[in-house]
This record gives sequence, structure tokens and C-alpha cells, in this order.
Amino acid sequence: MRVWKKPVLHVGDTLVFKWWGFPNDVLAALSKKQFDTCNFTIALLLHSTTWVGRFRIMVPTGTTRVLFASSMRERCRRGLKYDTGTILP
Repeated sequence: MRVWKKPVLHVGDTLVFKWWGFPNDVLAALSKKQFDTCNFTIALLLHSTTWVGRFRIMVPTGTTRVLFASSMRERCRRGLKYDTGTILP
């Protein structure tokens, strides 16, 4: 079992996530309909879960407690496997 260290997030950081399994813990609203390298606006991270995919995420604050907000909120509920996140330059 791999030990993972939660990254320190800063304003403007971009994260790439992998999602596994069925989404059920996080309310994530996609800013685009594509499921490959979608951009998110982050507001509140509830729980980590699993879903298949890869997403690029713009981090607006220095916190890991974030919530995705968009007009697609009710149509796009996604589970975020946060501990696979990587900070990009």
C-alpha cells in the first residue's frame, strides 16, 4: 500500500487527478462536458472516493477544502479521488 502525502496548495495551482470507481462523495460541477483534462472551479472538497478519469483542476485558494461550483452542479455529481492529485508548475 502506497503512502501518500497531501500536497500543499497555493492560489492558482493546477492539479491533475485520477478518479476510480463510482462517484458518490463529492459534489463536483464540471466546467466542460469532456471527461479528459476538464477544468474545475474549486470550493469545497467533501470526501475522497473513486471514479475513472483524469482532470486538471485550478486551485483558487490555499486550502484543500474545496467545492466545485457551476451551472451544471445538479447534472454533474462526481467523486474525487483527491489523494492522486499532483501539483503542476
